[in-house]
Amino acid sequence: MKKVILLTVISISAYFVNGVNSQNLDFRNSIPDVMNNINVVQNTPLGIKSFTLSLDSFPVFPGFPKTFQYTSFEGSIYCNMDSDPELEIVFNVGYTVQALNKDGSNVPGWPKTVSSYPLEGAPAFGDINGDGEGEIVVTNHGVTSGGYIYAFKKDGTAVSGFPINHGYSSRTPVLADVNGDSKLDIIVNLRTYPTGKVYVYKYDGTVLPGWPKNIGHVPASSAAVGDIDGDNSPEIVMESYTGLYVWKANGDSLPGFPFVMPNGDVNSYSSPVLADVDGDNFKEIIFGTHVSGAGGYVYVI
Repeated sequence: MKKVILLTVISISAYFVNGVNSQNLDFRNSIPDVMNNINVVQNTPLGIKSFTLSLDSFPVFPGFPKTFQYTSFEGSIYCNMDSDPELEIVFNVGYTVQALNKDGSNVPGWPKTVSSYPLEGAPAFGDINGDGEGEIVVTNHGVTSGGYIYAFKKDGTAVSGFPINHGYSSRTPVLADVNGDSKLDIIVNLRTYPTGKVYVYKYDGTVLPGWPKNIGHVPASSAAVGDIDGDNSPEIVMESYTGLYVWKANGDSLPGFPFVMPNGDVNSYSSPVLADVDGDNFKEIIFGTHVSGAGGYVYVI
C-alpha cells in the first residue's frame, strides 16, 4: 500500500481563443483559481511561453445557455443519439433526462420524465442488449428509500424489462460486460442503511448469477470495472463508507479484500480508478478518502 499526492488534471477540447488553437496549449496540472484563471504553457515556433487564460473567455455556443427547473447532481455525458456524426449532450435534471443537440434543441424523443423520485448521478451510455445501438441508463431514489433503474433507447422508448424497482441507488450506474456475453451489464449499489449491497443487472432486468453482494456499510461511490489480477476477466471494485471491496465476475471476493482504511478515514462520493501505476502490467486501485475536519488520503493498492 502506498500513499501518493493527488494531482488534478483538467482536459479541455480544442477551441480557439484570441486566434490561438488550443491544440498547441498544455493545460496539464492546471487548477482554476477563484477568478477561474489557469496557467497555460504554449509551444510556439519561437519557443515555450507561459500565460494566464480565463476559462470565462470560452465562447458560448448558439442556443446556450439553457435554463432548467430543479437540480442536476452530476455532470453530462456526450454520445451519439441520432444518425448524424455529431455528439449530443445528455444529462439528468430533476425528474427528467435531457438530450440536446449542439444548437440547444431537443433530440427527437427527448426529454424523458421519470416518476416518484428525482434522478441521481449522471446517465450512463452503452449497448446493454446487443443490438448495436447504445442505450441510456439512469437511476432515481427517494429521501431514505425507494428508487428505480430506467433504460431508454436512443429514440426515447423504454428498453424491455425496465424500469426496475431496485430501491435506493446512489451515484451513477456503470456499464460493463461482466459475464462475457458481449452485452453491457448494469452495475449499481443499493443503500440499505446502515449497510448496502452491489447488484449486477442483465439487459433484460434480471440479476446476474452470483449477485448481489453485501457490503459492511452504506455505499460511497460508483463502481470501477477492470482486470486487476491478470486473468483476462473483469473485477468489480466498489467503495463503502469504511472499506474497499473487490469481486470477481461470478461474485467471489478477491483475496485480500475488503480493504479497511487504517487511519480512521472514510470514503465519500469519488469513485475508484484503475491504472497500472508501477508498470508491472497489473492495474492498481487508486481512491481518495477524507477525515472529518482533517483532510484525507489517496491510496494506491
